Amino acid sequence: VPRTGPAVTSPVLALLDAPEGHYKTVLTGEERERLITWMDAYGQRLGAFSEEQEEMLVRLRAESHELLEERAAALAHAGEAVSGE
Repeated sequence: VPRTGPAVTSPVLALLDAPEGHYKTVLTGEERERLITWMDAYGQRLGAFSEEQEEMLVRLRAESHELLEERAAALAHAGEAVSGE
C-alpha cells in the first residue's frame, strides 16, 4: 500500500525531498524509488541487503520490468504536469 511503510516517516527522505535538499543532493526518480524500497523492505531491520536479498530484488526487478516502466512514465508525466512543460 503506497505511503504506509517506514520511508513515509523517514527524516532522511524528508530532508532529501525538501526544496533546499541536503547539500544540493538530487535523486533521480529511480534512485528515490530504490531508496524507498530499501527503507520499506530491509533498511529498518538490517541496514543493508544480504547477497541473497540482492539476488531476489534483481529477479523481482526483472519480473516487474513492465510495471516499473509504466511507473517511471507516470512519474515523468506527473513531473511535466507540475512544471508546466
